[in-house]
Amino acid sequence: MKLFLESKFDLVPVMHVLKDATGGNKKVKSSEFLDSGHIAIVDQSSDCLISGYSNDKSLVFKTESPVIIFGDHTRVVKYIEFPFILGADGTKALIPKNQDENDAKFLYYQLKSLRIPSAGYSRHFKFLKEEKLAIPPLPEQQRIADILDKAEAINQKREQALALCDEFLRATFLDMFGDPVSNPKGWVYEKLDEVILSIKAGKSLAGDSKPANENELGVLKVSAVSYGFFQPQENKKIEKLVDREKLIFPKKGDFLFSRANTRELVGATCIVQDDFGHVFLPDKLWLIDVDSEKVSAYYLHFLMLEPKFKDKLTSQATGTSGSMLNISQKKFVNTIAPIPPIELQQKFSEIVEKVNAIKARIQHAQELPLFDALSQQAFKGELTQ
Repeated sequence: MKLFLESKFDLVPVMHVLKDATGGNKKVKSSEFLDSGHIAIVDQSSDCLISGYSNDKSLVFKTESPVIIFGDHTRVVKYIEFPFILGADGTKALIPKNQDENDAKFLYYQLKSLRIPSAGYSRHFKFLKEEKLAIPPLPEQQRIADILDKAEAINQKREQALALCDEFLRATFLDMFGDPVSNPKGWVYEKLDEVILSIKAGKSLAGDSKPANENELGVLKVSAVSYGFFQPQENKKIEKLVDREKLIFPKKGDFLFSRANTRELVGATCIVQDDFGHVFLPDKLWLIDVDSEKVSAYYLHFLMLEPKFKDKLTSQATGTSGSMLNISQKKFVNTIAPIPPIELQQKFSEIVEKVNAIKARIQHAQELPLFDALSQQAFKGELTQ
């Protein structure tokens, strides 16, 4: 998708201003990453800037200039201005061809703003090379980069605030209920079958690579649940006509469970915060109806977020491949869990709802298109003094 066709600046192909500096630098496999060390390792993963460490100085990337990392598989873009080592396959390292004419931070922000289509786990660098960039004079590049630095800093503060909310809730859960595996408070153990009224699986249909808009129909992907909160945009548009009466559309308060995913993500849960009438559950996602006189959905959600209990639950997953494992409904409902008094669970649920209201306000502010709007204005030459 070309974003800069109406730019007032000169448009030039990406590789006219950037060069691929990946060659000649050794890469480290993820199996060789250390948890700590003297030199950071940067790869194409999307969840963090630094993915691991090494102590081998001979592997340090050979340039002193800032480097732009592009994930050939993930399309992730990172800006690195410290000594580092390249992660394994799929990590591309780009630097400006002429640093006297082009600012690396400006180019980084412009690469981040590109909308390169997903081709799954295929290579995407070939698509990046087809893009064009808006290139103003160097002083204007530096001015724009400085403005976007400030906008990104605001976004980061919002993300930190959201993370603190999540940390507070997990700490509150442990304070009120204790460790769910050692059960130091001596809560009564129950099989999940005793506190769950029903489990309904969705229906899987082949979908497009693009998500559905609100006027279309989409089948959810397991990634809609994978990270502990509901992401309705994680869906595939459905073209064929289907009987809506046979589909499960998520509604506010629904407790969803991912029965199939990778070892790290199988067993993920979330509670839906609104009604959605255009996306429906696949067979890999369950809608779990809890017995509200015995258990709170919020309690179960945070119970399954606790690492020790999550390990206990996912150890029952089966599958021939580590890339996709499955938890059977029988094993799930036979899992034993500590069930505190419902009155205490309800108090916890009230706390969760109050914190969620705070998070919603933060997220609303985060959704305001400050960074995106500034980016578009900047690269069109409309960001005035």
